[in-house]
Amino acid sequence: MADNTLWVGVLTAGTAVVASWVTSQGTARAARIQAEMTAAVQRADQRRTARRTAYADVIEQAQKMGDLYWKVNDAHADPDPESRTVTLKDLRLRLRDACATLRHLVRVVELEGPQEAAVAADRCGARRLTTTRRWRT
Repeated sequence: MADNTLWVGVLTAGTAVVASWVTSQGTARAARIQAEMTAAVQRADQRRTARRTAYADVIEQAQKMGDLYWKVNDAHADPDPESRTVTLKDLRLRLRDACATLRHLVRVVELEGPQEAAVAADRCGARRLTTTRRWRT
């Protein structure tokens, strides 16, 4: 009987050690998967935030350029030729700077966004650039 008890004890201890090892392997694997998933979610969130910021910056800059174009139309209505020329030259410089900023922001969208967004931003920037070149005085 004593021999039987010893074997049962050894078998129980061995089973407990193996069960503990299997549990620790499962726990380690689950922790690794959870860490990988958390990192992937953080990367996706950072990518989404960077894209959202890039898109908003392009839209904001395009709006600023649109406002400058309205000022060009207003400047053409000025009856004084000298004042109109000075205003148009100032607006041309401001539009040039705004266009350079827009081109930079479009490049950021090309880096951050998917191809469709990059194409749309490039079209917007190219359209603004073409319109800016037409207004040279």
